[in-house]
Amino acid sequence: MANDASPSPGTDLAARAALLQAAAEGRLDGLPCPRCASSCVSVWFTHPADDQYRTWFLCAQCGFEMRAQNAGRPPHYSAERDRTARAPAPESA
Repeated sequence: MANDASPSPGTDLAARAALLQAAAEGRLDGLPCPRCASSCVSVWFTHPADDQYRTWFLCAQCGFEMRAQNAGRPPHYSAERDRTARAPAPESA
């Protein structure tokens, strides 16, 4: 049973879909958070393998996060927004 502080499932789904649409349009900062309604969501990417990309939505206000798996490289992917943890290159002997 949902309480008054929880968004309805339909509202949450619509808000999450709006985040996906915003990222597809290239709006990557200042997006509305489905949880706290602040305009504090930013879009980030990870690239765990050559053919795998993930899009992350992170709220700086409340800690909300959502991940989307991509079928190929996202249209607004950039190295500056890539948060993939990369191992340091081995030193040459």
